[in-house]
Amino acid sequence: MGYQRYKRPQPKERRWRIHPIWRGIGCLLLILIPIVAFAAGDLLVENYQDVVDIPPELAKTLQVGESLTIEFFFAKLLVAVVLAVVLFLLLSLLYAVFYWVMGGDRLDPRDAPPRHRPFGRSQR
Repeated sequence: MGYQRYKRPQPKERRWRIHPIWRGIGCLLLILIPIVAFAAGDLLVENYQDVVDIPPELAKTLQVGESLTIEFFFAKLLVAVVLAVVLFLLLSLLYAVFYWVMGGDRLDPRDAPPRHRPFGRSQR
């Protein structure tokens, strides 16, 4: 009995290469989206604090040093986190739609090929 070395199948080359600038854009969005979300949360809390009752736990003031005071900090932070999640979700959905429209492959080269089963018969 001999020893046989297993060879992995080489993944197919893609039709296109992703430009490295997209990594930079993704990193920039990873930094920019939370900043935009906190700014929007700040505006929302400041403009709608009379309309919406803010619980006292979220209405605390944050004092940083002697010069910086942020009122309603936890309310702004909560709204910012919700907005950041929504923005990341929308960005992911937009990317998925563009990938689908551009005709991207459903399977990655590392995925196993799909099983073909006869129609109407269950195999156990």
